[in-house]
Amino acid sequence: NEALPQRATGLDRSFHEYFRENVYIAPSGLWSQAQLRFCLETMPLERIVFAVDYPFIGNEGAVPFLEQADLPEADKRKIAHENAERLLGL
Repeated sequence: NEALPQRATGLDRSFHEYFRENVYIAPSGLWSQAQLRFCLETMPLERIVFAVDYPFIGNEGAVPFLEQADLPEADKRKIAHENAERLLGL
């Protein structure tokens, strides 16, 4: 918000608001609970999708990472597949 003040952009809302409403993020390949918490603090839960970077990074840690996350099961389902299903219209 400070790097792109609203008056400089001429936008109706802050850049941060547009970003949070129009961008999805995927913490793929970063099997860190601290990274996941940062994603959740930065973006709405509904804008986080689960992904892997195979074949560049092995995906064997992907499922255990999400299973061990300190999140309600409903939130894990959103990250694991529901958000992507909604985004892709599946």
